[in-house]
Amino acid sequence: MKRYTQFLFLLFILVLPVVIFLFLKGAGRNEFAIPVYYENGIPEEQRFDCSFANGAYYIQWPDSLAVSSPVLVYFSSGELSIPSTEKENIFRRIRSVTETDLAILVFSNGENKLPVDGIRQWNLPDSLFRERLHCWLASDTVNQFSLVDSEGRIRGYYGNSLKEQDRLLVELKILFEETK
Repeated sequence: MKRYTQFLFLLFILVLPVVIFLFLKGAGRNEFAIPVYYENGIPEEQRFDCSFANGAYYIQWPDSLAVSSPVLVYFSSGELSIPSTEKENIFRRIRSVTETDLAILVFSNGENKLPVDGIRQWNLPDSLFRERLHCWLASDTVNQFSLVDSEGRIRGYYGNSLKEQDRLLVELKILFEETK
């Protein structure tokens, strides 16, 4: 009788992982989703002096930007800026990992342009800089990345730390998978 119990116990231990694996494979999905910001409109405290339409928020890019792919936007302020060599390294890392159809737009107020290939840069007067930061991204935070999908929806805000850059790169890969 003892041998019979041992055999049943061994069979149970060997079969249980297979049953769990088959259940998870059949019932589960390995899907990740990036949140869409402002699906229900811009909250009052983030409206600044901009006239946002009610309902879901979409960035209306000017025709001069001609943006049709996902966009990574960075508003760089000289007063709170990180060192330019660190910024160059961040943009090179993002550009080396991402697809070529990612548009990277950098807006600054009084800084020199970064010598990095594949990014579009503008130096704006402070008033226009703040207006675009407020009215395009519904944000008051400078020196952060903002991810915008090809439909003009804001998908995330990211800091400059390595952890935030890693999160940005992962979410970029997920966004490119979504758009395929």
